[in-house]
Amino acid sequence: MAVSLTNIFASTVDEFTENAAAVFGAGTLGETKPHLSFKWSLDENSKITSATVTLTITATTAHWAGSGLSGGKHKPQPDAANKAAIVRVEALNKAHEQKHIDTYQSTFDGKKTEAEKKLIGKTESEAAAVRDELGKALRDACEALHATEGLVTVTTQGATITVTVGPSGPGGCD
Repeated sequence: MAVSLTNIFASTVDEFTENAAAVFGAGTLGETKPHLSFKWSLDENSKITSATVTLTITATTAHWAGSGLSGGKHKPQPDAANKAAIVRVEALNKAHEQKHIDTYQSTFDGKKTEAEKKLIGKTESEAAAVRDELGKALRDACEALHATEGLVTVTTQGATITVTVGPSGPGGCD
């Protein structure tokens, strides 16, 4: 599954991150969400006799699409330092969203068979606990990733622009 791109126009790296935040939310450059689907068959006692759980993942990240227009005129292109910083921010975030895809998929793959087995013999209302358990495992995978990375920080001192990545901390996984 590939990461979809959302075009962001900017002449500076600060404008790029601000414009991305306007699309994705404050401090955010992209979004990856897991979507669980449950299908089952019921017997005459309304108990699950067979179950299939599937995962789909949607992922979108900010993509620099040029400087854009203002008042019908092209805005200035970024200088070399800003262009390099924009490219780095975009690449770091795309890699981060891909890590979300990979961790969601590997977590799901490790839990799928167990979840399907747990559903057998349950009523539809009892199945909610299995659904919640699997959803929590995916959320925990996201939180574990955010404990190590996810926050892109841009620092400008004079003509020098530094881009670093650090833990984004809890949240952003619901």
